[in-house]
Amino acid sequence: MSDVNDLATLLEIKQWLSISNNVNTSIAAAIAPGTQTVTPASMANIVPGYLLTVDIGAAQEEVQVLTTTGTTFTAAFANSHLTLPIPVTAAATDAVLARLITSSSYYLLAKMSRTTFNPVLNYNEVRNGNGGQRMALRFWPVTAVNSVTVDGISVPKSPDGVQAGWSSDGVSVFLIGSFNIGFPRFAPGASPGLFRSGFQNVQFNYNYNPPVLPPDVVQACVELVSLKQVVGRQKIGLKSEALTGIGTNSYITGAVPDSVQAVIDKYKIRYLFE
Repeated sequence: MSDVNDLATLLEIKQWLSISNNVNTSIAAAIAPGTQTVTPASMANIVPGYLLTVDIGAAQEEVQVLTTTGTTFTAAFANSHLTLPIPVTAAATDAVLARLITSSSYYLLAKMSRTTFNPVLNYNEVRNGNGGQRMALRFWPVTAVNSVTVDGISVPKSPDGVQAGWSSDGVSVFLIGSFNIGFPRFAPGASPGLFRSGFQNVQFNYNYNPPVLPPDVVQACVELVSLKQVVGRQKIGLKSEALTGIGTNSYITGAVPDSVQAVIDKYKIRYLFE
């Protein structure tokens, strides 16, 4: 089941991981507990990181493919598998991946100080006045500003971007002209129009509608899910792994890869004048 704020789809994740649900094969030799390399009748759609259901009945278990060759795969088996042939099918990974997509999406949104990337037709934003003539809106691009209120007083829209009132460039709202002290109305020769400093005293009601998810945001979610799926299950807490006769593999020890962090930094909403 997908969530309205998911930043990637199951199909995108499976394509990135080269995962297909079409695994239906068998193993002709018995398998002992432990990390074993086995030879199935077919290696179709069996790739590193993929989850397989091995055997039936009491011996059935789910294993993750660690490595593959053209004819074999290696996995850690907890059970003995003695009844031949041993059936091997795709594990029910959709639910796991869907959960990872949703959790990764909310993680990314939180790091970007956003609640969603999906279209929201209307948003009511209450802010602290910054004492200036311009305030950036939290979500963009803005398709329509419906109302601007400061200190409980409705500010009229400037009819032409020159006369007194508010105007918007699709990212921020700014005040034009001047108004009387106490903000009853805009009037020539009065104090400059400002979003008076205060607590939760400015309110914007507007529509915004991002046309599509930015491709780099989708890719960041795909990479984060892939990291959790392929690396997380076997390498939790592991900084490096020595491979006899080969060398040492190192794993990402930070919260996210640098490529994902770069996307977070790019789209993070920063409140400079709260």
